[in-house]
Amino acid sequence: MEPKYPEGGHCQSILRPQSNRDLWHFITGRSLTKPKEQISAEISKNEDKLKAALAYYKPPRTQIGEMLSKEKKLDDSTSAFVKKLSQFLHLDEVQSLALYQMFISEEFKGTSSDLQNSLNVEHQTGMLLFKIRDYYYNERLYLLRSIRHMLSYWQDDSHPYNNQYRVFLQKVYKTQDFIESMQQQYDRVCEDTPPSYETCGKYMNKRHEQTWVIQNLKEQCELLDLILLYYHGVDITPGTLLSLANKFKRQGFGRRQTNRHLLGEHAEGFLQRIGFLQIVILLQGLEFDDLFARCKTNSLGDHTMIKDKEYENLEQFFESLGQVLEHGPLLLAWAVIRELGVKGDEQKTAALGNKALGVKVFPYLVSRLKSEPFCGNSVTASLCHTVIYSLMCCALEAFHQDTLGDQEGLKDVAVVLLKRPMIAENFWKMGMDTGLGTMFQLACYYFPLDLCHLTELCVSLAEAGPENAQKVIEILHNMLIYTELMCNASEVKATKQTHVWQLVKNRKPYSLSDQQGCSLFIPCGTLGEYQQLGSIGIVHWHCTYNAWDVFICELLLILEQVAHGQGMVQIESVIRVSAICQLLHKLLSNCERHVLKSVVQLSELVSLVCQLVERFSQIQPPPLELLAACVDCIHQVALQDPLMGWRKLQQTGLLPHLTGNTDNLAELYTGSDLNVGAYGTILAGFECTHGQYTLTLSLLDLISAIVQPLSQCGEVDVLLGTMIYTVREIFPVFRKWRYSYLTHRGIIGSKCLEIFHRVLNVMSEQKRTNDKVSVHEACIYSLLYTEAGQSLLDIAATSVDTVNAALASQGSATEGAGVELIQMIRMAFSVLNRLLLLRPDGAHQSPVEYSLSAPAAGVGGKRNVMSTVAQYIYHRHDSRLPALAVVLLKRLAMIFPMSILASLGEEAEPIRDVFISRLRAETEDVHLKVVILEFLSACVNTQPGLIEIFVSTGTTNMKQNLRKGHKKTGSKQTNKDVITDKVSCLPTVLSLIESKKQGTYSCPSQVLCAAVEFIHSLWHGQRETAMMALRQMPDFWYSVCLSLTRDLLSPEDAEANILVLDKEMRTCANIMKILSLELYNNQRLDNNVKNVISDLLNKGRLLYWSEYICSSLKWSSRHQTSGPPSDLSENSALQLLYSWRNFILILCHSGLKIKGFHIPDTTKEKILHDILTGIQYQFNCDGEVTVLNVRLASMSSAFYITLLKHWVSNLDSWESAINQLVLILRNIADCSGSPLPSVHIGLLGALSLILQYVRQTKLAHVDENCLASLVPKVCRLIQQSTRQIPHPPRQYTATARTRNTATSAQQPVGEQQAATVMSMGLSYFDQLQAKTEGLGSHQIADSSSLLSSNDVSADLQKENEVKLKLVTSALCLLDELVLSLPSPSYWLPEVREYALLETLLESLERWSTIDQGVEYVHTVFMLLLTLAKHPQSAESLAGASFIQQLCLIISHLYGQTEKPSKHNNMNHKTSSKVSWRLQPSWSGIYCLSISLFTSLLHTLKYNFLNYAVEFIGVHQDRMHQCLSSANVLLRVDLLEEATQTCHFLSEMSLYRRQWGLHLPEVLQKLMKQKNGQDMARVIVQDKYVSAPFIRSMSQQPDDSDNTTQEVMVIQNALLSIVCHCLVALRRFSPDLCEIILDQNVDVSEYEGFLQIGFSTPPVEHDSPLTFGTLVSCISLCLFLLNKVDPRGPLGTPTKQDTEKTPIERSVIMFVLENTLCLTMSQALRCLRDPSLHSRDKQLIKRELGAELSSFMSGMQRYLRRGSGTHTPGIQVAALQPLTEANYLKLVQSFIRKVLR
Repeated sequence: MEPKYPEGGHCQSILRPQSNRDLWHFITGRSLTKPKEQISAEISKNEDKLKAALAYYKPPRTQIGEMLSKEKKLDDSTSAFVKKLSQFLHLDEVQSLALYQMFISEEFKGTSSDLQNSLNVEHQTGMLLFKIRDYYYNERLYLLRSIRHMLSYWQDDSHPYNNQYRVFLQKVYKTQDFIESMQQQYDRVCEDTPPSYETCGKYMNKRHEQTWVIQNLKEQCELLDLILLYYHGVDITPGTLLSLANKFKRQGFGRRQTNRHLLGEHAEGFLQRIGFLQIVILLQGLEFDDLFARCKTNSLGDHTMIKDKEYENLEQFFESLGQVLEHGPLLLAWAVIRELGVKGDEQKTAALGNKALGVKVFPYLVSRLKSEPFCGNSVTASLCHTVIYSLMCCALEAFHQDTLGDQEGLKDVAVVLLKRPMIAENFWKMGMDTGLGTMFQLACYYFPLDLCHLTELCVSLAEAGPENAQKVIEILHNMLIYTELMCNASEVKATKQTHVWQLVKNRKPYSLSDQQGCSLFIPCGTLGEYQQLGSIGIVHWHCTYNAWDVFICELLLILEQVAHGQGMVQIESVIRVSAICQLLHKLLSNCERHVLKSVVQLSELVSLVCQLVERFSQIQPPPLELLAACVDCIHQVALQDPLMGWRKLQQTGLLPHLTGNTDNLAELYTGSDLNVGAYGTILAGFECTHGQYTLTLSLLDLISAIVQPLSQCGEVDVLLGTMIYTVREIFPVFRKWRYSYLTHRGIIGSKCLEIFHRVLNVMSEQKRTNDKVSVHEACIYSLLYTEAGQSLLDIAATSVDTVNAALASQGSATEGAGVELIQMIRMAFSVLNRLLLLRPDGAHQSPVEYSLSAPAAGVGGKRNVMSTVAQYIYHRHDSRLPALAVVLLKRLAMIFPMSILASLGEEAEPIRDVFISRLRAETEDVHLKVVILEFLSACVNTQPGLIEIFVSTGTTNMKQNLRKGHKKTGSKQTNKDVITDKVSCLPTVLSLIESKKQGTYSCPSQVLCAAVEFIHSLWHGQRETAMMALRQMPDFWYSVCLSLTRDLLSPEDAEANILVLDKEMRTCANIMKILSLELYNNQRLDNNVKNVISDLLNKGRLLYWSEYICSSLKWSSRHQTSGPPSDLSENSALQLLYSWRNFILILCHSGLKIKGFHIPDTTKEKILHDILTGIQYQFNCDGEVTVLNVRLASMSSAFYITLLKHWVSNLDSWESAINQLVLILRNIADCSGSPLPSVHIGLLGALSLILQYVRQTKLAHVDENCLASLVPKVCRLIQQSTRQIPHPPRQYTATARTRNTATSAQQPVGEQQAATVMSMGLSYFDQLQAKTEGLGSHQIADSSSLLSSNDVSADLQKENEVKLKLVTSALCLLDELVLSLPSPSYWLPEVREYALLETLLESLERWSTIDQGVEYVHTVFMLLLTLAKHPQSAESLAGASFIQQLCLIISHLYGQTEKPSKHNNMNHKTSSKVSWRLQPSWSGIYCLSISLFTSLLHTLKYNFLNYAVEFIGVHQDRMHQCLSSANVLLRVDLLEEATQTCHFLSEMSLYRRQWGLHLPEVLQKLMKQKNGQDMARVIVQDKYVSAPFIRSMSQQPDDSDNTTQEVMVIQNALLSIVCHCLVALRRFSPDLCEIILDQNVDVSEYEGFLQIGFSTPPVEHDSPLTFGTLVSCISLCLFLLNKVDPRGPLGTPTKQDTEKTPIERSVIMFVLENTLCLTMSQALRCLRDPSLHSRDKQLIKRELGAELSSFMSGMQRYLRRGSGTHTPGIQVAALQPLTEANYLKLVQSFIRKVLR
């Protein structure tokens, strides 16, 4: 098949051939746990390949290129290259093409143009051939490894796929074809000669011959592995065994290679491996298991090898051996068989044994078993150990141990074998009388004289597992023979038995006193056997003793020796004590605690071990093995009691430590206060010079293990000195040290990284408690700003080629140097990721960050770190490595916006292609797919350039599409359609979540969740082209939203997998977010979206999700996972609730976009009920209220009040909702001792809103007792919260001023309390959600680092603001309760009991003084205004100096209201639409204060008059300024203040005599100069109420859309002012009825304030008020009546008329009637005034009569359109409610009888 190379990349189709590496990953389960049927299908599909193994690869069948040209259609360059490749690899052309395709897809690191250059440029063609050659070699090995894996585990019942493997291998074992093929392939591989220039073309040279030779050796090893594993399942026939033996002998057991002339030193390891595998195959064929079993049944003659006819030939073969090391095990094996099964000819048997011992068989076995890969945990390694173990058991059964020569080598073999758990289990099962048990028994017999022998065996057994360690302890507790050198003759006496002696007194084997702690002695009368060993006599005392006492004595002895000086320490003692410490370490690490308690000497041993460290760390040279073993023991003790173990080690003086206290990280890193301790001297003076780092490795293990335990007990900072030393003296330079064992370098690096990872990970949530530097901070600083950071980058920047080379050099696919290198790089990625997450905020850029963000180098330059990390996407051996690399890239994308594309440079596109290819592959690791999708999600907002090359969308002209018959499915009308390129990730992502794949292994929950999250990030980031491309894809919306149509398992369901359910809940949450954004941003919805929404509604899915979210809240409240509070943002229940909230709220606003969309009232009521139930669950738990409980309840309460605002009119069960809210408040009080502002705000606001709606609509009756029970709780909450709020700092004044919580213009005046609470509740929760949603996890975790003083102040300020909002919401609820309860007796006693008035007064003074808390101050005044309407509470307000202080508080509001800022001017249009009662502002609060005094005066009348007079005296200048400013600038806030001022003055006018008596000057200034005069003159001028003039007066720009509304608002405000002014002026004028009916009225009591004049008043503001002003006002009212009601009083106004004239007719009539009344009253007063000249009186009659007659004519014309009745006036006082006709008759009579 011809590969298709899309433009800009080389992504391949899914139909490309499957590589053997993918097959290996698939069937081994390393990439993904697949269903078993898929494993079976994959094995069946590749059955022929697996059976054929290397024979699958065929040589060219015809002349090169002929087959290729027949079957394939390739371009010339590709065809030519494939021909070269086929010749170079000597491989079939079709297979060469498939190999080429797989390499290009998986390994090629370049673009399509790079590929074309490689095909066309000769030099690059050779490089490409060599790379494909290496890929081909790996493919051959992976094919063999796949077969080996199945042969390894098909008999393992614990393996998940053993049945699938068994089905395949049963076919293999049915015939001999497979094993014969393997042997033939092995022979062919061994006989192959390297390719040459003549056979493989000009590209082959000597260097490439070496590569071929190494590959040949690897294939030999793999094939021998297969043969070994195959014969593990079946027996080898003697004939086959003889054939193999002769073959292996001819090959020299790997040494006589056909191509040995080409071998170098690097091939030695493979040769040794080949030889040992051949030996094990032969040993396995000798069946020593069967031989050992027949020894017990005395049926040795029936053994296969002994009775077979090939026995003689085999014996001849074995007798011919004996020249090389590899012959030793075979010679020993045949000697054992002869000794056990063939009696006679002992000399020949002895000769065979001596040959084996002569070639050092036991050291050879030890060296091979300790070498790679036989030292690992693979099945092959275990099988080799098992075969050697069987051989050793038979050897010890056939020969006495003493006759086996090298006892040390024999012991070493046993030590190596017994470490295996299966062998150790068999060892105990067989007992001490056979096999290796005889060695153990002999070691016990010579204990403690030969202490190391038994101790080393015990170490191996203890290492094999806990059960084995427990048995070792039991044996050591009860030792039966004590062996020592022959004691002094005076202590013993002879017995009748030969060589048996008896003690005549108690003997102490160790010359230690009781004071030294030695309690070991051999009691008197003990019998002992004497034995002569050469020139030394020893005695075996038969007594019972505890070996732990011997260990204590050994430690005490060596401490006594070192106390006398370094020269007195015996080397033998050091070796013995080292073995004891190693045994103690293994027992401590493998035994359970209850087992260790049986060792009463344990604490003493640990104490002695610490003394050993203290003493021997000071001597020169120190015994490193002993010190390392001691540190390992303390390591295990520290895991049980970390603080005690660490302090004991500190007291030894070994560890580095600080000598001073400093809080400067840079100074600390210099090491000026660092004492390196004895370890620093040892490292520099001995370990580095000798290249052996045993003590360093032990100490690093200890530090790594103790970080978490010390962190849990809060003492982790004791590690500071050691941490500084590690990051300063070890980690930066460990790569430069010399090493005796090269593997130690990687181990040291990995251990250092593990320490850093634990410090950064475990301790990230611990906060700084003092000024000292913490270990956490020191680690972050050192890795960011010092050489340690560069060392970390060097490890992370290890190239992929280096990793691949290391993998190629190791002997196993799963173990070796390459795997260890991968583990170190993975740890470096994790540390780097965590380090960047926790870097300090505000700090300057560190060298590490600079290196990571460096741009791409030029051509030939060194690749930067970020590019190297991205290159790991090409690594395929261990998917965890590229996964961690992608996670690190995600972190870099979040930290360095818009930098990744620049860092990648030209490599961006090929890396993109591999990302998409691995995302598309069905056999890829699930976790890698998930992290790739998460990386793309992070790039949407932070890496616009990079995400564009991933999305890779384009446009095409719509007309061209229409000509072709294509229909556009997008939701927006544009002239272009969006299309995706072939390399776009969008089709791949959509294919991952296809509806048919969801719920199957092809789309697990993790992948679905990550894919939907990526799609959500596109919607959230407004990537319009990507969104349009996705919308146009078929079934997009159906696939995305499918999860919302399926039921999820409840978290409480026993079958629910919590991890899977968590991903499913996150998926549904992201789907809701996507739908919410689509509904909110898209004006024209796609039909598919409408169908999805309709299905959710019509099929009851809204009800289901409401119930499910409620149940998830219940489960989350009881099963909170452990973790820091910052991780709660990732809680699935919280995310689902947040998305549900947004989805429902946007549905409420966007439902009109969907035809027929309507949420039933029952559904709305159920959703609201479920929200409250979810809140209730958070406070029903028996335990403490957690942070998660509060977070869930906070979000739910904010959701509830927001939703209630929209659905308050759709609910019926008011009583139930109120009772449930009250119950929740009671539960919160019971569960939490203090208020929870974030929860209380929403709940209190919801109660306010419900009570307000019920009260206003009067649809239901609320239980008064229930409401009354709330009053004391609310009052207590107000009192506590108010007193807990500290004084806020003044620097936040500006912030408090600019805060605005405007509500909707259509909201009625009565909803101010709920509107205030709702706005505050939502603003608080939006801030909370911004922390958890908008910010990345790295920003959340940054809070764990050092906090500056500004951060702390900001947090305190936010906390105070929330508390203030809580008090505000409580005040709103109290206000509503006062309005809802029928009598003050329900609430007034509680208000007085909790001293609320005094508390509020104090807080008012505080907040108004510092210019903060505008919402709170506004709410307090609203409550006071409500209380002022009741006489009882009004009296409380008026008493006890409350009013005097309130007057002073109001004076603080001047500064806020007198400074109209630019911000206020810009928002004038919006503020004009909102009442000052609804919009909290300082000007509105001042108006409220005036309204409060007005209400108190109206309620208390004369009882409050003195306070009112004082108030007007204090604030007279402000009132005068307000009335003057309102004449000059028609701004809404000024007009509102003027309205309230005039209202107060009109109320004061009732007491004009008292006012004039106390403040005559104020009365003159406010009433007779300003009150009615200027305002009436303003209203009568037509241009004053016209739009252009209002805009000029209010300083607003010309906005045609809002002009009409602006004019109407100002017109109404001016009319309201005139109403109040007219009422006030009438009270300074004689009563009309009285002056008409009573001729004796004293007109001198009323001062005339109208000048005689009937002309239209001028524009100037200093002209007096005249009769002409009032006449003009009457004319204007008549004009407005015709405008408001053009059809007459009875005509029905149209909607258009209503919209054009929103001024109420009743207001106009009120102004008209009062103006006429005032005019007639003043006219009568003038006519009766004796001081007025008769000429003036005649002028009044003539002119006023003419004007009124003209008015009456116009009025008659208006009335002739109908005979409507008059509506009484507005809220201020008016005349008696006469009908319009009767009132006009009065005016007519006045004209006729008075003015004529």
